[in-house]
Amino acid sequence: MHRQKNPLFVIDIMAELAKDKISLRIVGGGDMEDEVRTYAKRRGVSDSITFEGSASRDQALSAVVSGRIYLYPSLWEGLPIGPIESMYLGVPVIASAIGGTDEVVVDQETGFLLRTFDAASYASAIRRLLNDDELYRTFSEAGKQRVSQLFLRKKCTADHILLYERLLAASKRPNMASSTKPQSSATAL
Repeated sequence: MHRQKNPLFVIDIMAELAKDKISLRIVGGGDMEDEVRTYAKRRGVSDSITFEGSASRDQALSAVVSGRIYLYPSLWEGLPIGPIESMYLGVPVIASAIGGTDEVVVDQETGFLLRTFDAASYASAIRRLLNDDELYRTFSEAGKQRVSQLFLRKKCTADHILLYERLLAASKRPNMASSTKPQSSATAL
């Protein structure tokens, strides 16, 4: 629980969902853990949240599989691994539409990307996904397929090797510009 992952906003989302009887599992510790726990109590939603604390990778992945949605309202990212792993496991993602995450999650195809940090909008997306089994299945399957096509190590390695082979082949071809005699140029003042 660090500022980047926007954990206080997650509590606001849970407050919006208070009457829906939806529970949340938060996996991970971090410098904001005490503040987030206190905020959840103050907002009256601590009973619907299980704080797992720090976990091993296997424990974290088990938590993802046990859930129905991966909530990821991060403030900034590079290439986020959590949404990739969740989609691979068939768990749709609801996330902020920020750089990096928008390269992983395809809005309305593998999950929802929200453009504002409005707790009611996130709560609405969560309700929609949990209440529409066909949409859930569609997002789940599309997410697994997207990860398999773009993000698996084997696929990325093969793509990189192919790129290097093309670059190497191109570097061995004679360069027309360098094989001709340079033209002299003169400047007169």
